Amino acid sequence: MKVLRVAFTLVLGGLFLYLILTPTEKQILDNIEGGAPDFSMTAFDRKRLQLSDYRGKVVMINFWATWCGPCQQEIPSLIAIQEKYKQEGVEVLGISVDSADRVADVEAFISRYEINYRVALDNGQVFTTYQGSAIPLTIFVDRQGRMRARYEGLITKQEAERELVKLLVNK
Repeated sequence: MKVLRVAFTLVLGGLFLYLILTPTEKQILDNIEGGAPDFSMTAFDRKRLQLSDYRGKVVMINFWATWCGPCQQEIPSLIAIQEKYKQEGVEVLGISVDSADRVADVEAFISRYEINYRVALDNGQVFTTYQGSAIPLTIFVDRQGRMRARYEGLITKQEAERELVKLLVNK
């Protein structure tokens, strides 16, 4: 019985260390070959929003929803980042995963928060293509169109700026 208890403790300890040391919130994607999956949709400004049009810029794609508390917490940081880094070649793109029957809610949200970056409503395909399992989900794309970092869950302004600065330095 004592051996079983020791073995059980070792297994739990190993699992605990694995969970702590495994990057789950942030995944570095430096070794991905090829580009970030392209997408095209109509943004709320009624113009086409296509990722490949942003080649040459650093892109921060943020998947969110109006009903998501952590998403709402991120919005002021995303607005500030767009304002601060736009002249340096950074573009924030917001992709709402709200259902199609909530278009009016998304438009009201954009207006209420005075969002200064482009926003589109996903039909479910883009979030799935980027293997999203939780929101908020933030993807960083370099100037060559390659995914370089991915955050599932709330990202702080400091974390986002750290990723952006790395990508801006590596032209």
